[in-house]
Amino acid sequence: MMGKNPLHVFDIPLEGIHLIEASAGTGKTYNIASIYVRSLIEMDLAVKDILVVTYTEAATKELRERLMSRLRESVLALENENPLNDDFLIDLKETVVDHETAVEKLKKAIRSFDESAIYTIHGFCFQALQEQAFESRAMFDAELIGDDKEIIREVIDDYWRLFVRRTTDKREYRPLLKFVMDKGFNPDVLTQEFSSYVGKPYLNVYPKEFEPENLEESLIRLTEIFEQMKEEWEGSRKEIFEMLDEGHLSNYRTGWLEGWVAKMDQWISSEVAPIELFDQFRKFTQSVIDDSLKKSSIKKGKSPPNHPFFELADSFKDIAETLNKYDITFRLDLFKHLKKSLFGKKEELRQLSYDDLLTRLNEALTDGDRGRRLSQSLRRAYPIALVDEFQDTDPIQYNIFKTIYRESGKKAALFMIGDPKQSIYSFRGADIYSYLEAKKDAPSDRTYSLNRNFRSIPELIDATNHLFSYRDNPFILDDIPYSAVKAGKQSDKYKRLNIDDEPAIPIEFRELHSSTDDTPVNKKTAEQRSAEDTASRIELLLRQSKEGRAVIGEKPVEAADIAVLVRKHYQADMIRDSLKTRGIKSVQYSQDSVFKSEEAEDLQIILKAIAEPAQEGFVRAALATKAMGYNAKELLQFEADDSLWVEKLNQFNGWHEAWKNNGFGYMFRKFVHEENIAEEVIKRGDGERKLTNLIHLSELLQNKEEEGKTGTRSLLQWLARKRNETDKDREEEQLRLESDENLVKVVTMHRSKGLEYPIVFCPFLWHSPEYDDKGGPIIYHDRNNETKVNLDFYGKDDPDRGIKRFQMAQEDLAESVRLAYVAITRAEQKCFISWVHAKKSEFSPLGYLLLGQEKAFGALQGVIKKNGKKTVETTVFKNTINELMRRHDHLFSFRHSADGGQQQLFLDTSSEKLDKARLFKRQAPLKAGYSISSFSSLIQNRDDDFEIDYDILLENETDEVAESSAKIELTIFNFPKGPNPGTAIHHIFEEISFGDLGNAENIIEEALNRQDIDPKWRDVVFKMIKQTLSKNLLGEGGPLHLEDIEPEYIMPEMEFFFSSGHARLPDLLKIIRGTNHIPDTISGMSEEGYIKGFIDLTFRFNNKFYILDYKTNHLGNETDKYRREALESEIKEAMYDLQYHLYILALHRYLTKSIEQYSYDTHIGGAFYLFIRGINKQGREGIYFDHPDSSLIHKLDEYLRR
Repeated sequence: MMGKNPLHVFDIPLEGIHLIEASAGTGKTYNIASIYVRSLIEMDLAVKDILVVTYTEAATKELRERLMSRLRESVLALENENPLNDDFLIDLKETVVDHETAVEKLKKAIRSFDESAIYTIHGFCFQALQEQAFESRAMFDAELIGDDKEIIREVIDDYWRLFVRRTTDKREYRPLLKFVMDKGFNPDVLTQEFSSYVGKPYLNVYPKEFEPENLEESLIRLTEIFEQMKEEWEGSRKEIFEMLDEGHLSNYRTGWLEGWVAKMDQWISSEVAPIELFDQFRKFTQSVIDDSLKKSSIKKGKSPPNHPFFELADSFKDIAETLNKYDITFRLDLFKHLKKSLFGKKEELRQLSYDDLLTRLNEALTDGDRGRRLSQSLRRAYPIALVDEFQDTDPIQYNIFKTIYRESGKKAALFMIGDPKQSIYSFRGADIYSYLEAKKDAPSDRTYSLNRNFRSIPELIDATNHLFSYRDNPFILDDIPYSAVKAGKQSDKYKRLNIDDEPAIPIEFRELHSSTDDTPVNKKTAEQRSAEDTASRIELLLRQSKEGRAVIGEKPVEAADIAVLVRKHYQADMIRDSLKTRGIKSVQYSQDSVFKSEEAEDLQIILKAIAEPAQEGFVRAALATKAMGYNAKELLQFEADDSLWVEKLNQFNGWHEAWKNNGFGYMFRKFVHEENIAEEVIKRGDGERKLTNLIHLSELLQNKEEEGKTGTRSLLQWLARKRNETDKDREEEQLRLESDENLVKVVTMHRSKGLEYPIVFCPFLWHSPEYDDKGGPIIYHDRNNETKVNLDFYGKDDPDRGIKRFQMAQEDLAESVRLAYVAITRAEQKCFISWVHAKKSEFSPLGYLLLGQEKAFGALQGVIKKNGKKTVETTVFKNTINELMRRHDHLFSFRHSADGGQQQLFLDTSSEKLDKARLFKRQAPLKAGYSISSFSSLIQNRDDDFEIDYDILLENETDEVAESSAKIELTIFNFPKGPNPGTAIHHIFEEISFGDLGNAENIIEEALNRQDIDPKWRDVVFKMIKQTLSKNLLGEGGPLHLEDIEPEYIMPEMEFFFSSGHARLPDLLKIIRGTNHIPDTISGMSEEGYIKGFIDLTFRFNNKFYILDYKTNHLGNETDKYRREALESEIKEAMYDLQYHLYILALHRYLTKSIEQYSYDTHIGGAFYLFIRGINKQGREGIYFDHPDSSLIHKLDEYLRR
């Protein structure tokens, strides 16, 4: 369990080895700085004598700032008599006897702070090797390179050339080359895989040796048999087919057999004997044919088919199965070659990588007497060492510090500070078992805990304690228990998040699973639900803030207070897309490499064209990239106009010459300026992100050129390799922040570590990894010796592979749970956790926490070992959450997403299989030359871009807000006319709850006030709203009352966006109305473009989907003026029929892609246009309804797709 000794900085001895175990928000850096100040004063040390180590450059910079700040604060505390509110400074002032001497020491430290020994782990190793070059046998003139992948690639290239030469020089060895290439091996793939093994000398490789018996003899025999099979197949193919088809064999159906024969045709056409067999090859072997003869045929004395080809196939199979493990031999041989040759290659180049620094220093420290002298020298140089983030150590790093300080006695001290619950960087080499070994090695009386959380409010701390204490072994590993932490400050010292004047429940589970469905949903659907619900809840929170209902202290919640934490880059894209459709801007923080961006792909294509401008195909490909932004029409113009095309080719040639003569940087600036790249890119969706990526990539390419990659070809090759890498840990390549505005933050969980946010959303903690076995190498810790890390090259045929893969999966799940802990503990005020029972979510981090080890591991075993264990029922998950609520209802809430979101119309409650709740958003940037039309701009024959506007353009009346002094009867007929009143009514319908008008009057009053409308109209509007919601809209075809529709079946302001091709307005009206009623004044839009809009209301009733639009048009002061005939006239005159046909088409297109077995006549209910001034209790006035014929909608669809 966590160290029993709470840390008190002035009580710990400044000697020996210490472990300080932290938790999230417990002030790790604060205590490091405190020990640093104390060491300077008590041990009379200079700043260069105290080693401070962390793991990234960014963390090093932060530590330097924090240490300098602490030094200055300490000086002020000792010099002044002012009261203090800092525990350490209070203790410092009371403990230090000679304040004057202490102040002088600290001021000296401040003056000489540039000499401080604050390093990354690699920086420390480099410094140690340089300063102790004789003892460490370091290369005095070695160049430090951050990335040794290119050297690894050179060594692998050498090996590959030798292998190809060896397997092609001798004919019988050629099947090996084909086999290796069929496995997908090539220098790129091998470099990617083996780079992850380099720098880890602690890996135990299995098997130690492996080579098929009698390799050369087997290869010779294999080729001989293959040649014989080719001859037999060529001469007897038809006969073989007929024998098998008519041979009374079980499971040899004619249709199947035809497919197998086609596969044999392909397989046997190879020039070289293929060691890899296709799945049904065995169906052609005599042994399988013999076993397949039907029992009824055996009783009748029939014999199985017999042919020499079948005997040959049996013999070939036996040899091929022996050779089929040659990939193990190949990998082992390459691993040994790399291990042997890489060192020599670096010696030759006089270069060291970051990993080399660690291994070189570790080797030097363990080199007998020389190593002991080096350890003593480093202890004298650094009597105090503080190693931060120690949970991210690995076997080499821990051994370095252990070796230096294990004989420290009273002359030196090592402080290892970390939180094992936050060890999340295994992809960088972090090894949690090395930390646990350090924990066991540290004396129990020198193991301390930090147990006061200064980040989160006390209620959130309590909720987190209960969540992670609910099940045994919350972090899977026995040596990482969860010990409850306490609040660093009292509740009244914190500003609280309040919603509607009530303190917010600190952890809110958001249920996204259908309450009536107990089966897991697929992950794609679940991810979309999570993204949509998160965006809707954020939208609600910001709306509540705008209305003064969501505040932190007295400050309204801002977008910048909100962080959405995700694991994958594509999940961040989903969140940002969902926010964007709601008009909410966001910014992305990620550790993903900029080389994985779409802009990197575009830039590679463009640079390839600039490097070879004579290749016209390359130039065409460059022009078609999104970065250059040419549309289809412009590309066709290049094809049609030779002079225009030659001009463009000359431009590419000019950039080529600029690159060749003046370098990449000059060329790129010239390219960006001449093509107006910055201005064009910034206009598009997510333009800031895209432009930031392009600039970032250009800087990286220019830096590489300055390092010596001077040729266009070498720079392009480097870019291609970087795009194929999977590494994400080089800080200079991580995606940069595109904006620092007041925006919602979308952050990867890894990037969020060390940060804090008032409100946190965790939408994807239910998401589990895939554990499909692809047969490749696996890395796992030995179950009997957890400090031993195994690299296993055995493939799928290994009888123990299931056990090994289960161990690997447990380790992966354990890190996923730790990552979930990091995510949840970023919150200061409130954390939203989405939950949905998706497939395999039993062994997701959230699934593990809710279900416990037995059920989660049972489901995991079922996947790894394929033993058919059933998934856990949905109710089991829910019961855990409900139990947490029952015990601690002030800490946990459990809400179905419909409680706070609007997207449920198309998600949870349908019995149909539905996809995304949002289809009609823009999928790609719009090119120049395209226009975007809303309905309003269409009917006015305009090209400008604005949204459908609540009848503003249709009434063309001035707002009647400043009314005359004459007394006006307060009826809905006299309610002010014009755009502002229309906007107010639409806002009211969007905001109110149809089934509960309890808060309606406040919403109405606020909407009227916002549009400067006299509040005296509140009761009139309320009456109209109530009558509209209670009205049976279908009349005799009903009942259909808006007030009875469940909230999850309602979606206000649904956006659509689709191509209009080259549509003309007269053509559209002719399709809808026939040849009559086309106004003479109508001209057309002829540009290629898009139509967009927002549907006032989309809802579902009796499994049919309807659209509804509210109209405030004033047709008169009597209900008779709003009868069907009058409404039809208004519909035609204002061209609302065009509007709702486009709405219906948008809905039709969405449902076509979202519902299995969709039918227009079955699923489309129709369109309601409610002229709200005419709706009354008795008649049908004010209600216009139409259900367009399916043939009309299909015709309209076809026309717009031309």
